[in-house]
Amino acid sequence: MSVVLSDAASIAPSSWSDETMVDRLPVCRQWSRSSRFLVVKGFCRRKSETHRQYVKRVSGEYCILSVLSHTNIAHAEDLLMENYQFYIVMGLNDPGTPLTKWIKSTLDPVGDYAQLPMDILKQVGLAVEYLHGLGVAHLDIHPDNILIVDRKLKLTNFSSAMVFQAPLQQTQQRCSRLLGHAHGSFIAPEALPFWQRPSSRYHDTPPQAQTPITEHPAYYDARALDVWAMGIFALFLWQQPHTTLWDLASKRDHEFSLFTAHYANQSYPGFASIPRSLHKSLLYPMLCPDPQHRITIEQLMMQFPPN
Repeated sequence: MSVVLSDAASIAPSSWSDETMVDRLPVCRQWSRSSRFLVVKGFCRRKSETHRQYVKRVSGEYCILSVLSHTNIAHAEDLLMENYQFYIVMGLNDPGTPLTKWIKSTLDPVGDYAQLPMDILKQVGLAVEYLHGLGVAHLDIHPDNILIVDRKLKLTNFSSAMVFQAPLQQTQQRCSRLLGHAHGSFIAPEALPFWQRPSSRYHDTPPQAQTPITEHPAYYDARALDVWAMGIFALFLWQQPHTTLWDLASKRDHEFSLFTAHYANQSYPGFASIPRSLHKSLLYPMLCPDPQHRITIEQLMMQFPPN
């Protein structure tokens, strides 16, 4: 089969930006196949990686995306190579709108925004519950990695995703890999020692490395990290138009230290603007500093009313 990438390429929105790119962002192009036009995500080779590492990185993301089938996840249909550059053909006919832009452009903060955070969080939760059921953790849940396509939420960018339990495997893999793409405030405290600080283009990354709140562990639970990220994502939704409350889940971060000091009696003042009914059922369980006591995605989804 001959595949031609159209020269009339449309630049991808920020949610399609591969944060591992060094020289340039990937492009989003229309790909024609049997009268269908699909979004194509391009990958550039990092300066620091070999060709073998580049192939492994792209093929790893494609292998995960190609087996996913969920209404709230952007899956992959094909893997292409052109001029020694790889492209993943996504199962979307529209690049979509980044969540942050969609919220700012379509919502009335006084009117229909009241229920919207719950609806968005539930859709993300359904996607994460599906992933964890397949033994996959996303590891980079963030507003930049969420699109609105035809008024449906789509979780994207699986460049940091990992398989923590393969099919038919009885035991789960303990995660000790470095996190190089995730956003600082969305990293759970137990995973901070495994985080490679990205470049300064991440606006929420402080200039100095921080000391984690926990002692250096040998590994972390990838599922618990996803739930923590959902908790920070929930803060993002309810704190609009403001950003998250702390930069890193670190003892050296004053705001996070204040949060942990008030965690036991659930009286953190930073949650004052968020409906109190959500404190006990969602926020505190998702943002438990101890991953052993953090709510699971299955328990979390039970907090949402059925459709």
